[in-house]
Amino acid sequence: RGNINRLKGSEPGPARRLGELLELEYLALNDTAARNPATQALRPALDAVGRGGNVMFISGRNHDAEAIAINRHRLKQKGHRVMVFNLKKEGLF
Repeated sequence: RGNINRLKGSEPGPARRLGELLELEYLALNDTAARNPATQALRPALDAVGRGGNVMFISGRNHDAEAIAINRHRLKQKGHRVMVFNLKKEGLF
C-alpha cells in the first residue's frame, strides 16, 4: 500500500501510471476477498471472539489464495494469531 501511494504521488509519467494500475489491482483483490465465502463466514466469528483469537485457514490454496493472503495480513494487524494449512503441500488434498 505504501509503495502504491509513493508511486501515485510521483511526477506525472510512467511511475504514476504504474501506481494507478497497482491501485486498481489492490482494489480488485480487496473486493474479491470481501466477497469470498470464507471471509463472510469469518466476520461473525471474529465479532464473537474479539481481539486476540486464533484463526486457522485450511485450504487447497487454489481459488481462495488471494482472499487468504489478504485476510491473513489484516488479521495479524488486528492482533490475531493466524495459521494457514495448505492441503496440497501437506499431501492431504
